[in-house]
Amino acid sequence: MDDAAALSRDGSRLAFVSTRDGYMANIWTLDVRSGRLRKLTQGRDPDKPDCYFRPAWSPDGTRIAFVRGGYAE
Repeated sequence: MDDAAALSRDGSRLAFVSTRDGYMANIWTLDVRSGRLRKLTQGRDPDKPDCYFRPAWSPDGTRIAFVRGGYAE
């Protein structure tokens, strides 16, 4: 599942949420020109949900803010 895409201000990169590498939602980026994908986040414990949501670029395009939702014990 891919969801919640956010395009960088200059249009060169797309940040999005994906479960493409297992069942946990992580933040990925896509370089629009090259098609290169990069996984930015990684869940800590594969036996517990640890997910990342709502990516948003900083105004200068150098950082991505996101929300982390984890497992409550």
